[in-house]
Amino acid sequence: MRSRFILSLLLVAGVLVYSPARSATLCPDTGHYYDFVLSYCNQPWSEAKNLAEAAGGYLATVTSAAEQLCMATIQGGGWAAYWAGASDAASEGQWRWVTGPEGAENGGAGRQFWQGGPAQFGGTTTTPDFYANWFPPPTYAEPNNAGNEDYMSWNAGGGIGSFNNHWNDVPPTNSAVCGYTVEWDSDPSGPPDADGDGVPDDSDNCPSDPNPGQEDNDSDGLGDVCDADDDNDGVDDPLDNCPTDANPGQEDYDLDGLGNVCDPAFGGDDLVLTIESLVLDMRDLIVAVDPPGGNGMINKLTGKGGVLAKAANAITAFGAGLIGVDGYLEALAETLDMLSAFDNQLEAKIANGQVPAVTEGDDLVSLSGDIRSLIEELISAAGG
Repeated sequence: MRSRFILSLLLVAGVLVYSPARSATLCPDTGHYYDFVLSYCNQPWSEAKNLAEAAGGYLATVTSAAEQLCMATIQGGGWAAYWAGASDAASEGQWRWVTGPEGAENGGAGRQFWQGGPAQFGGTTTTPDFYANWFPPPTYAEPNNAGNEDYMSWNAGGGIGSFNNHWNDVPPTNSAVCGYTVEWDSDPSGPPDADGDGVPDDSDNCPSDPNPGQEDNDSDGLGDVCDADDDNDGVDDPLDNCPTDANPGQEDYDLDGLGNVCDPAFGGDDLVLTIESLVLDMRDLIVAVDPPGGNGMINKLTGKGGVLAKAANAITAFGAGLIGVDGYLEALAETLDMLSAFDNQLEAKIANGQVPAVTEGDDLVSLSGDIRSLIEELISAAGG
């Protein structure tokens, strides 16, 4: 073993701690740093985990062949068994990475990478990594749970395809495991960088959330990835109809879900089409029933001064900038007046039996109510 792999543990006030004189080495494939600590045989897995975390890192999680090979290269040869950050203690045969970022996944249960026993008995890798490096048959077949073996060690030394660098399931203490592998997401010799985004914590506008570009839309000192209100308008992003443009009143004149300040165009065409569809359905019902005075009812809906024309003219003119908000509100109010005139006539026709109350009458009342609700929403959205 190379001389740089020294005993990196000290006793401080009777407590075993990780020595600050560590020699973490960068793995270019992951951008992470690793150190291989020779501690003592039979060291409990839990103690190794605590020491790694006290050093600002975690027991290594090995999620790809490239990472495993990189670690073997850094370790540099010389056989030793090291603890890693995997366990199936929570559920037998369900192997998970339970340390580092992977350990925080799935509500803190960790990221699963293996299900079952040895591969020849149906054990298999799992999504998302589909990688494991257990000792293969015929000499060994791991993980075999030969006696409460709920933790993982890896056997450093040799090439990736050899007897060494393979994984083994072992009990929480084991005489063959005499060290542990620490992984850091960023250089532990540099300033603290909890989220591993390359920006030191003391200058990171989101120290717990990776944000390498330090984007801060509203310049409030909180980066966008951790700012609940990116435009600082008092409305949290999930509820904000313009999450990056201040719009405290949430005005949305065309009811399309985009606030006015970030909506590239007033969606008047869709509104007119919606009203037209409702009006034409009403017209068809009146034609089918053919009550006395039906043409007058239809004229209130589709005539030059009818509901459809008034609504369409108001919406189109406002969208084109030909009238202001006051003119728009006035025109929408006139649309409601015309709709009320139709409703009064319809009510009378239903009362005297000229329009059947059941089915046709009910349908006409419902369609008219839909138009009224939409117009009233437009009035409310415009501040009326």
